[in-house]
Amino acid sequence: MANQETILIVDNSEIYRAILRGLFEGEYNLLEAENGEQALMMMRQYRESITVVLLDLFMPEKDGYEVLQEMRQENLIFHEPVIVITAEDSTDNRVKVLELGAMDIIAKPFEPDVVKSRVKNIIESGRYRRSLESGLHIRRIRMFTKILLEEVARNYQEYQLDAHKIRLITESSSMHDIGKFVKTIPN
Repeated sequence: MANQETILIVDNSEIYRAILRGLFEGEYNLLEAENGEQALMMMRQYRESITVVLLDLFMPEKDGYEVLQEMRQENLIFHEPVIVITAEDSTDNRVKVLELGAMDIIAKPFEPDVVKSRVKNIIESGRYRRSLESGLHIRRIRMFTKILLEEVARNYQEYQLDAHKIRLITESSSMHDIGKFVKTIPN
């Protein structure tokens, strides 16, 4: 059964698309593009549903560098994290794609388990980020904190927790998670 997450596989090689499709079929919804132009069209069309993009660099019509540049210009890079999968694994290339906004780069030929793990990590990171951004998460943290503090105040008077202290601690309790999220934002 597929998750709600969608992976966009972008590679002009049918063989690599088939390999990647085989890795994720049944676990995720999959979209495929064979060149950069198709990829950008799909990203615009499915902007809200694409969870991660697996992007080759060397393709006809628009290469991976051009795709990354357009994604930055259109702020797609912040909605759709990119893992570049390429045969060009030089240090200069790695730096360039990371500076253009890719979250990771994997050299071809790749180890299937490495690709699966990296995709899974990025998807889980995105889930965590979304939950932190969610007001529900913050309200839950505050509610649980308040319940715990009220119990502590009732049963452990030595902590001298009054209504004012409970309110201050409860209101600041969600800041811990916000701080963890801020640490994940690149400079």
